[in-house]
Parts: sequence; C-alpha cells; structure tokens
Amino acid sequence: MPSGFELSGLFLCDTGGLYYDWDGDGIPNWWEARYSPVGDKMSMPANDDSDGDGASNYAEFVAYTDPTNGLSRFIVEIAHAADVGDGGFPSSQRNATMILRSRLLSEGSGPHFVLRWQSAKGRMYSVYSKHDLSMPWSTTSDAEIEGSGVEVEWVPQLSGGEMFFKVMVRLADDY
Repeated sequence: MPSGFELSGLFLCDTGGLYYDWDGDGIPNWWEARYSPVGDKMSMPANDDSDGDGASNYAEFVAYTDPTNGLSRFIVEIAHAADVGDGGFPSSQRNATMILRSRLLSEGSGPHFVLRWQSAKGRMYSVYSKHDLSMPWSTTSDAEIEGSGVEVEWVPQLSGGEMFFKVMVRLADDY
C-alpha cells in the first residue's frame, strides 16, 4: 500500500441479490423486504403464516405466492380440454399443444382434460398420479416442468379407471 494511502468511507451495500439470506431461514432478503410489514430483510419467520391461509411464509416463497394475502395461493385447476387456451406458450409449443388437443377430441381417445396452474421462474413442478388413494404416492413423477412465469397446461396420460393427481412445487436446483 502506498504511503499516505488511507481506507475510509468503506460501507457494505446489499444489492438485493437472489441468494442473500441474512437470517438463514431459507427465504432471501429481497423477498422478506418485499412482503415484510416493516420492510426489513429479517422480519418474516419462515415457519409463520403471515396471512393465516395455512401456508408458511417459506411455503409461500417456494410457491411464489403473496404471504400477506390469504387469497393468494398455489392452485391447480382441472380444465376440460375444449377450454384449453394457448397458456402463454411460445408459438411452437402452442401449436403442438393445440394439435394434440384437437386429435384427442376428434379421435375420442385419451384425456379430455388438462391440469393448469400459474408457474413462476426459478421453480420446478412435479406432477404425480395414482389410481388408489389408499396407496402411497410414487417417488417418480409423471412430469417435471420448469416454471417460466406463465400459465402451464399439462395433459395427463390416463391408463384406465379413476386417477388422482398432485402437483408439487420446489425451488429449481440453480435458484
């Protein structure tokens, strides 16, 4: 260091990065600051349910719902195939989806419904199915879908009889 050089005015600046989590609860600072009633980065305990809807603040972060609004929740809808829209897909995917839907309806085979939900970037969605609710869910999913911030429409592959479905959301590995 040159003589007479002095380090002064040093400060720490939080740039709002995705990975900072000062309180170590799994919820990043930017998210806590966005939804905290006092606007700080450590006042939303992960296990609390700030809006009383049954989902913890951490679960709301993972699902990318608003932890201050009890009506904001991760919802999977069942839609009749005739009601399926383009779902916000790029045109190449949208066309493939529309062709598949048309074939299923005109041939009278396959599923006549889709599962639909709003996705979020940085999230992965796992779809599971089973025929018997008394049996455990499979550890292998039927589909793994990366969230993109648009509505997702997934066409199930039915194998006869009653079927039950669940969609689980988790943070993407690179998030």
